[in-house]
Amino acid sequence: MVLLRRAVRLACGALGATVDHHAVARIIDGLAADSRGSHTAEGGQVVIEWSDRVIHFRELSPAVPFRYPLTVPGETISDEFGWQ
Repeated sequence: MVLLRRAVRLACGALGATVDHHAVARIIDGLAADSRGSHTAEGGQVVIEWSDRVIHFRELSPAVPFRYPLTVPGETISDEFGWQ
């Protein structure tokens, strides 16, 4: 259990997030109970998801709502669209 707790903290740290002892305990309890769950680390940039067989750490990245993001306010110059 100690190594699993350390592994969870190290994986979060590698992605630039920190988790407190209560969050680590919740993740470990979820893994032991063979249930699915998730936890968002402080700052909301790293998500930990687990199931009965897998624990997955991932960074959230903001979704781009358009294929070509436009700057607002201001001018957008695009050679592809011919905008000057």
